[in-house]
Amino acid sequence: MRWRRSPAEIRYRASQESWNLKAFLFPPRPAAPVSSFTRLFPSPESLAGFLAGVPAYKSRILTEAKRIADGRVPLLGTSVPFSSANASSDWRRDLVNGQVTGTDYFRRIPYLDAARAGDHKVIWELNRHQHLVLLAQASLLDPGEPRWISVIAEQVDCWFAANPFHRGINWASALEVAFRALSWIWILHLAGDRLPASCRARLLHGLYQHGHHLAHNLSIYFAPNTHLLGEAVCLHALGCMFPQLPESAHWRALGSEWVRRSLETQVLSDGAYFEQSTYYHLYAVDLFLFHAALNPVSKEYLDRLRDMCVLLAGLTDTDGSFPLIGDDDGGRFFHPYGERRLFPRATLTTASFFFDEPSWRFQPEDYAETGLWLLGPQLPDRFPAMRPAVRHTGIFRESGFVCAGDERVHLVLAAKAFGTGSAGHSHAHALHFVLRHDGQDLLIDSGTFTYVGDLALRERFRGTAAHNTVRIDGLNQSTAVNPFRWGPERWSGSLPAESGNVSQPGRLDVTAVAKSHDGTICVTRTLRWSTGGALICEDTLAGQGQHAIEQFWHVPVDAQWDPSARLLRWARGACLKPPEGTEAEFTVSEFSGALGHRAPAGTLRLTLRSSLPVTLRAVIEF
Repeated sequence: MRWRRSPAEIRYRASQESWNLKAFLFPPRPAAPVSSFTRLFPSPESLAGFLAGVPAYKSRILTEAKRIADGRVPLLGTSVPFSSANASSDWRRDLVNGQVTGTDYFRRIPYLDAARAGDHKVIWELNRHQHLVLLAQASLLDPGEPRWISVIAEQVDCWFAANPFHRGINWASALEVAFRALSWIWILHLAGDRLPASCRARLLHGLYQHGHHLAHNLSIYFAPNTHLLGEAVCLHALGCMFPQLPESAHWRALGSEWVRRSLETQVLSDGAYFEQSTYYHLYAVDLFLFHAALNPVSKEYLDRLRDMCVLLAGLTDTDGSFPLIGDDDGGRFFHPYGERRLFPRATLTTASFFFDEPSWRFQPEDYAETGLWLLGPQLPDRFPAMRPAVRHTGIFRESGFVCAGDERVHLVLAAKAFGTGSAGHSHAHALHFVLRHDGQDLLIDSGTFTYVGDLALRERFRGTAAHNTVRIDGLNQSTAVNPFRWGPERWSGSLPAESGNVSQPGRLDVTAVAKSHDGTICVTRTLRWSTGGALICEDTLAGQGQHAIEQFWHVPVDAQWDPSARLLRWARGACLKPPEGTEAEFTVSEFSGALGHRAPAGTLRLTLRSSLPVTLRAVIEF
């Protein structure tokens, strides 16, 4: 059923489309060419000087930049051949699957139809131009290599030729316009003085047009989540970058106001981002942190942002790895390269300096990855105090996350599955938990793999059976309406008041509850563990009648089922003893560690047909 639109939304959308059509016919132009900008970040010279002392990060930048200059661009979970020599229509092509769209008015592009337009995530990721930012970084570290600047200039010129204003798929999402604009800001900041005059002029004029597009296309009603947040953050940054423009004050005020509103409406009281996705939580922390670095913000803003960092620290293991629970967007606010699960290292290290919280701090190369570019070079004597992050534990009741463990064990429970509204980036996984021991995965999340590229795989990876939880009568915990919408009849998940204790590392005693949408079935999962002991998982199902009950355990590919001993054994010596009375089936399955990438995994499915109530008790010994 179509939801009813308010008069305010109808007026906004009508105004928006009127402006878009007018701008399509008469693209916005400044009264005089935009020829200068205000630098928002630390000077390129100081950045280069600092990076000379971080050889590991410097080496990573130059190695990846060489691949890009040689025509191989990293893209989501893979890499693709791409160079300015053949890039004309390739900017609008799904380089993995081959589909390409034309330069029609952007509202006429069927970007959600993968059969006609390709996978828009693949197309848009390339058009964020973050690989060109990496080349601009390389130009600071290796100024004697001319290819860094020449490839940037060639690809920028080619992009403008292939993507006229408001024409084609690369204008179809305002968030993608924002990401591209942020990349151009960085390119101009880091390499603008060395770019050809014509390329520099195109970028400056393009940023002016991108600012106008964002100011009239904020996703206030279409996608009031990270789309709106990212667009507002970028619009504010553009207003700061061009104070000489008559539009700049409006851009700054409008962008800042929607960032503030996003913090109020998109962040729960316990600091969790409302999508019920760990990756989107990280994504939002980066955006809010960037905005705070550019702009004086209120104490309330800082307190809420700090709460977000506290949760992120709890989700993150002591080696800097975190689980991808819920949708994995595939992108990143800055530098989307490297091991995705280790991205919190850079974010938390940046936040540690911003908030002066040493327990979130990792290593100098982690600060160099993000913090250096946002906050500026720190004095070298601040780094010897850095140490591996300590274990952070906590119960986050509104979002349903529980983070527990000690120096060897890390457990994250997601009691709640679905976020607000359409829950578009949530998975059907109430009571799901993941587990690591000595920095190695024991129980894993299956990941995301795709948004629209393959609808059957989209449903498989976000379905209940893809998670370490219980499924009743073979049904997902909600019915998928489309790739970004769950139906209104959803299982609820919660952490009841006084439901547990993780007051200190080394202890876990928590109870989570999930109920069917009609309230006829209730599943209570209790987890108990203390340092040196076994982890006990009890699932008690209450309700009426007889039901088919399935309990799923997803493990790395090196785990094996031993049917003779009825044990699931991990190569690292741990084992899982499943509930008595259940039938067991161990199969080779798949998990996705990054959008667009699949790898083998193992799944133990335990089945029982029983009248309710019934209790299933599993034990994991380390």
